[in-house]
Amino acid sequence: MTPPELTNYFTSEKYGAWLLVVLAVAGFALSAYLWINRSAFLPMVWPLILVGLLVGAVGLGVGLRTPAQVTALERSFETAKADTAAAEIQRMNKVNRNFRIVKIVEIALVVIGLFLFVFMPIPGTWSSVGMGLILAASVVLVFDTFAHHRAEVYVKWLQSLGY
Repeated sequence: MTPPELTNYFTSEKYGAWLLVVLAVAGFALSAYLWINRSAFLPMVWPLILVGLLVGAVGLGVGLRTPAQVTALERSFETAKADTAAAEIQRMNKVNRNFRIVKIVEIALVVIGLFLFVFMPIPGTWSSVGMGLILAASVVLVFDTFAHHRAEVYVKWLQSLGY
C-alpha cells in the first residue's frame, strides 16, 4: 500500500509541474499580445520568453517523469523501505538546497527588475525589461516557495520513518 504522504507529495508535484507549463504558456501569450500590438512595453517580452522557456522545460520534465518516479518509489518502499527512505532523503536534501539557490536567484531578478523599473524612463527598453523580470521572477518565486514547502514537509515525513 502506498503511503498517503508519498501520494500527496508527488500528486502535488505533478499538478505543480503542469501549472508551470500553463504559466509558461501564459507568459508566451502575453508576449505575443505585446508583440502583435507593438506595445510601448515590447521589450518586456524578452524576460517573459526566457523565463517561460526555462519554467516550461522544468514543468514538462517534472510532469513527464513523476508517474514513473512514483511507481519506482512504491516498489522500492515495498521491498527495501529503509534504503529507499535514506536514498530519498538524500535526493530531497539536494532538491531543497537547489530550491534555496533558485529562490535567491529569483529574488535577485526581482530586485534587478525593480531597479530598472524605478530608475529608467517609462516606457523605455530597460524599464520594460525590468517589468518583465518583476512579473516573471515574482510569479515563479511564489510558485517555488510553495513547492519548496511541500518538499520540506515530504522530507520530514521521510525522516519520521526512523531510517
